[in-house]
Amino acid sequence: MTRKIIVLLLSVVILAMCGIGQNTASSFSLSVKLNSRYNRDLTVCTTVRAGQPFKVTWSHENVRSSISGTLQELAEGRYPLMLTVDQHLSDIKSGSEVTHGYKLELGKWHNDNYVMSSAFNDFEDVGILLRNGECSSGNPGSD
Repeated sequence: MTRKIIVLLLSVVILAMCGIGQNTASSFSLSVKLNSRYNRDLTVCTTVRAGQPFKVTWSHENVRSSISGTLQELAEGRYPLMLTVDQHLSDIKSGSEVTHGYKLELGKWHNDNYVMSSAFNDFEDVGILLRNGECSSGNPGSD
């Protein structure tokens, strides 16, 4: 009888330790600044964890937008991120979807710009900031 109790207690302890390990995965706040004809001077912040896909969507007037991707584990002092920015005018189904790879350092803005369409003079400015912890309720892009 006591042997069954010991086995049961050990099983509970092992399961509890596994659960604690899963819940303590580091969380990061990912701030993304967008400046394009679809989203002017917009900053979005979301809480992410390495290895877990994320997606944030929003709408403003007739523009539907989203950011999505997966942050990877730390490698060579940086966090690799494949980020997709999707921005569309909902009424005519035109817009853009672009995926870029980044290597982010904690606490440092990574800024990028690229030409979406030279014919329409369509440029995209993107700023990305990765910090420890979750997004605050204040202005996520104030650093």
